[in-house]
Amino acid sequence: MPMGSTFCDQGTSGNTMDTYWAVRGDFLMTTNDSGGGAYGAWCHTGTWNGAGDKVIEAVDSGVRLGEASGYRTADQAALMRVNAGAVPIELAY
Repeated sequence: MPMGSTFCDQGTSGNTMDTYWAVRGDFLMTTNDSGGGAYGAWCHTGTWNGAGDKVIEAVDSGVRLGEASGYRTADQAALMRVNAGAVPIELAY
């Protein structure tokens, strides 16, 4: 769903989130001052793709490559990282 929709009303105050420290795979999460959306405190999440300030996000029409700048219009934002270390990938045929 596009940012600013009724699912996750992005508010009006904006935030100071900066993707300077982001690495590929980090989560960008947003909410509004009213406390979030239907699914809890954080009402929209995307995954930073590591280039071009783009975010991979789910919308009504499927999955798209959106702009991280849309996450800066939310009243509150967070940049989250999973610190799992290296994960071996084994392919089974």
